[in-house]
Amino acid sequence: MKQIGQDLGVRYVLEGSEQQYGNRVRVNAQLISAETGAHLWADKFDTDRADLLTMQDEIVARIARALDLEMRAVEAARIARTRPSSQDAQDLALRGLAGVNASTVASAEQKAAFDLGERALQIDGRNVIALNMTAICYAGRAITGLSADPRADIRQAEDLVARALALEPNSYGAHYAKSLVLLAQRRPEEALVEAERSVALNPSFIHPYVVICTASLVMGDPEKAMDIADRSIRISPRDPMLWSFYYNKGCAYAMLKDDAQAIDWLRRVVTLAPEFAEARRLLASELALIGQEPEARETLQRYLSLKTARRKTIAQVAAYLKTLSNNPAFVAYADREIEGLRKAGMPQE
Repeated sequence: MKQIGQDLGVRYVLEGSEQQYGNRVRVNAQLISAETGAHLWADKFDTDRADLLTMQDEIVARIARALDLEMRAVEAARIARTRPSSQDAQDLALRGLAGVNASTVASAEQKAAFDLGERALQIDGRNVIALNMTAICYAGRAITGLSADPRADIRQAEDLVARALALEPNSYGAHYAKSLVLLAQRRPEEALVEAERSVALNPSFIHPYVVICTASLVMGDPEKAMDIADRSIRISPRDPMLWSFYYNKGCAYAMLKDDAQAIDWLRRVVTLAPEFAEARRLLASELALIGQEPEARETLQRYLSLKTARRKTIAQVAAYLKTLSNNPAFVAYADREIEGLRKAGMPQE
């Protein structure tokens, strides 16, 4: 591997093999450091031989996503070991991108990624990775209600995305960032188009699948949201973004009034991303709707104690949900959540 690395001028090598036994096929893959020969990552993928052609794209997407996560983390660690004064815009952007991959809502990694993106742009305002990442951070905090000035953040994100697309029109990251901006602007149909374009450019890039799920829910299509969430989970079953797909599944089941399933998936979100307030709020509502009011009240109190919980009264939640969509299916879903929160004991004003 070291010789291959020297001959080709590469830092990493992907090694793979295929095994067939009966009607089953196993694809093995491992990432190796060409500098040290160390094995950095390995995984295996099993499928029926009859489904191999159908599964091929999904296997490739799974490998690509796993490698993307692993290589960004390895590269970020390598860059962090270098002297800060020698780090250029690309180094800072790559470190930040690794943080975005590993982060949940309002996490320290998310804030660090934002700071690294800003620093990278001060060095090189044309760095597309830094433009995309910083736009994602601005739009993301506007969408999640963590922004002190959502309109200003959306405008800033829109400007950054426009600059990125002018430099690189086929940047899958820029189209994803644009889909977030459109989602923040309450334009779900257009957000869906941009997210699907990002997926078409890079099917292994998980983040736009979240936008497709969210936009589908807002447009009253829980079945599509669930289908996309399941596909994403298959592509990357140990992904740092799993909590977001679990949340979308919880919302989809709640929209379909399958409260038991909704509660099951929302509990998983709370475990993976305990600081994500929206999941805990919906969980409190769902528990109250099925008559588990003591647990619903306890869950609601935990929601109200979170720093990320920006809406703490029925009036505030109702006003927020009303801004998301006027689709009849979504409005009915929002009314049910409000009913549950009232049963759980959320104050009216």
